[in-house]
Amino acid sequence: MVDPFSQSYRCVQNAPLGCDRPLKTAQEVPNAKFCLECGFPATLADKAEIRGDRGVYRVVGFVRSQGMGRLYKGIQVSDGKPVVIKEYLLPSGCFNAEEAQQRKAMFTRNAGASSVNSEAQDFRLVTPWEAIADERGDRCYLITQGKVAADPNLSQVLRQSGAMSAEQVRDFLGQVLQTLQFLHSQKFRLPSGQMRSGMAHGNLSLESLIVAENFYIYSCDLADWEIIFDPPPSAFTIQDPAADLVALGHIAFYLWLGRAVDGTSGRPLDPHDLQLWPTTDPALREFLYHLIGLETAFSSAEAARQRS
Repeated sequence: MVDPFSQSYRCVQNAPLGCDRPLKTAQEVPNAKFCLECGFPATLADKAEIRGDRGVYRVVGFVRSQGMGRLYKGIQVSDGKPVVIKEYLLPSGCFNAEEAQQRKAMFTRNAGASSVNSEAQDFRLVTPWEAIADERGDRCYLITQGKVAADPNLSQVLRQSGAMSAEQVRDFLGQVLQTLQFLHSQKFRLPSGQMRSGMAHGNLSLESLIVAENFYIYSCDLADWEIIFDPPPSAFTIQDPAADLVALGHIAFYLWLGRAVDGTSGRPLDPHDLQLWPTTDPALREFLYHLIGLETAFSSAEAARQRS
């Protein structure tokens, strides 16, 4: 993934969001707001506090950059319970004042959606506890309760552990399909009170799937709020649940193969190249063909799950 802020900031690593210099600046210069080398927003300092409507949250430590933001471990000050803070950025080098305000409003509206059925299980979906827009600054924050959101993502696991067995890929598929079935079928209430029927993830990737203890797979970083922080001239397209199934098929293909990128070209591996596919489990290969669209596509996550 190309860092979307790299065209506006002269980062030494050509990746301001993932660069270590903003973190070093925060560690070396108390209360630093910007990277000393390129001017990109500095990483939040340890013990920094963020005030929201549902509580005050204190940063415990930086975890990693992920998707369109940066992750931190934190606590809720009132009771010391753990939270994960995802910080999103609206730097002035990419957004003018009007664009920043529009995106702050979109963020609190979209990330503040909640399931109408309060008794529904979340089926391993990392659900926002609070969405906070800094009215006077260039940052927004997504607060999730617990520690799961800071666990390793699949991209990290793939690099460390290599290819998964066919059995592990099947387990992975069953879990994520259950999550997608829940997400696509639930009714959600926006902060405005407006109702919304079903929601696509829209951003399934190796980074947006978290591997918790005992290989429980959690989904996070939905497109509804991630794309808000993609600098102009990005377009806010309507997310399609069918695209989630295609993305899931690609991810399963990478996990089974043990890599996602061609070592020579640096490009994502193409599952349409049938010579790349493992031959150890024809039934799994055929199932993934249907997910990806190499064969007749499944009509829904529920239909795919019934066939898995």
